[in-house]
Amino acid sequence: MKTPFSKEQFFSVFEAYNTEVFPMQIVILALGIFALLVLSYKHRLKNKLIGVFLGFNWLWAGIVYQIMYFSPINKAAFVFGLLFIIQGTLLLLDTFVFKRLAFNFKQNIESSIGAFLVIFGLLIYPIVGWLLERSLPHIISAGLPCPTVIITFGFFALALDRVKWYLLITPFLWSVISLGAVTNFGIYQDYMLILSAIAIALLLFLNNTSEIKVTAA
Repeated sequence: MKTPFSKEQFFSVFEAYNTEVFPMQIVILALGIFALLVLSYKHRLKNKLIGVFLGFNWLWAGIVYQIMYFSPINKAAFVFGLLFIIQGTLLLLDTFVFKRLAFNFKQNIESSIGAFLVIFGLLIYPIVGWLLERSLPHIISAGLPCPTVIITFGFFALALDRVKWYLLITPFLWSVISLGAVTNFGIYQDYMLILSAIAIALLLFLNNTSEIKVTAA
């Protein structure tokens, strides 16, 4: 699918973003690592801390990246930004108002997949980007759309039975949209987006099937 902007324009957005918002990239990375570490604790604030981290990431990606930086080269970014803002708002509502989200690390395949996806989005994604581009200003890190979606899918795997369907719409949609970055700009780490979407869909299906069987029994 052809994009309305060139590869040079696309990466110039990341260059401007990385230069002008620094050191927020490091702050967001540190918050993400902290959110992953608190999974092992039983403190009652754990779910709120992780929920705030996720909600903040979506709001940041929507307002700062999509609307402020990406929209000058792609007017569709205003729509993307709105979707990201809605997603961030829904995450915060589910955290503080409805209090549905509960994250736990267990000794099972779901938690292992979840932890891997969070680590991939926080650390492996930008490292792969640097290895491919060899340019620090062009690195795509946590707080930007694609790593944010992967990290979100990771935490969703750690809260399977508490994830409502409306929280999946924008992440799934962005996973499909992001395939254009792979084919047009060689951002091969974005393949993990569609793989993580498939993994979460499968885990949710298996989890729901298991619940139905238990209820029937």
